[in-house]
Amino acid sequence: MGLLRSVAIGTGCDRLPRALMGGAGIILMFHGVRPAPEGWRGDYGLTVTPEMLRAYLRLVIAEGYQPLPMSEAMTWLDRPPRRGRRFVAVTFDDGYRDNHDVALPVLQELGVPATVYVTTGFIDRMHLPWWLILEAAIAANDEVTMAWGEGEIRLATKGGPAKDAAYAKLSRLLVAAPAADADRAAIDLAHRCGIDEVGMLDRHFLDWDGVRALAASGLVEIGAHCVTHIRLAGLPMAGAVAEMDGSRRRIEAMLEKPVTHLAYPYGDQAAINGATIDAARNLGFASAVIGYGRVVRRTTNRHALPRIALGSAETLTDLRVRMTGAGDLLGS
Repeated sequence: MGLLRSVAIGTGCDRLPRALMGGAGIILMFHGVRPAPEGWRGDYGLTVTPEMLRAYLRLVIAEGYQPLPMSEAMTWLDRPPRRGRRFVAVTFDDGYRDNHDVALPVLQELGVPATVYVTTGFIDRMHLPWWLILEAAIAANDEVTMAWGEGEIRLATKGGPAKDAAYAKLSRLLVAAPAADADRAAIDLAHRCGIDEVGMLDRHFLDWDGVRALAASGLVEIGAHCVTHIRLAGLPMAGAVAEMDGSRRRIEAMLEKPVTHLAYPYGDQAAINGATIDAARNLGFASAVIGYGRVVRRTTNRHALPRIALGSAETLTDLRVRMTGAGDLLGS
């Protein structure tokens, strides 16, 4: 199947299924943008290099896609242009500092607008990105211990396979935990491993001056990504509403402009449900994006818009396949 896919892409055969099934456009999902680190890392889906970002964007432009921010993409869906023209919306989640320092120059070079969804608890330095602490702790140690519940979890982390297993196990626990529990566990792990969690936030995440600079660039619109980066489907409805609306209100207060677009944290099937989607619509968001999928069609629910997730493990061929809307036929 991999050979079939490569031959199909290499000969341009992906353009035929794209013409038939490529929908109205695509939304690309990125997180951090930074040079490839040396050694082990925890989640290859959370970063791309600036060179890969540039290559992805050049590909979609060369294939005739019109780059649009989310606001204009929604207008495009409501009032489609002439037949055959498709849009691409570029999005970044969480609010990483490198979205300004590294990604923005690439966007400016290519003239590509983007939407950056920020988790306000990270920008305010009130909550922790547990995945960064987990990755740093496991990368630097042959064994890690983390407080959990009434006890603690101790795992061997010597060598790549052991590190992968430990990261996967602890991630499953932390992603499903209430925000306060995840923060406590992350702080405990950081202190045991000599990690400065506040310094990590400062190094990796935008502050409000950085968010304002992005918004003032003329290429970037800011969207909401909740307050604590938690699975909304696991919360009582009042809590889910508070996460979505609280993030929006905080951004609006700091930027003094409306925020009309939302990205659900994690955005997978365990993170959102029908009630979550209805709540986003009832809160008045013009759009809300999930964290998986392929092409956007004009009939797609505006509050469950699919995105093509791109990280360090994906290739240009992977993107071309997903752009077709027929990924299953081509092995993706």
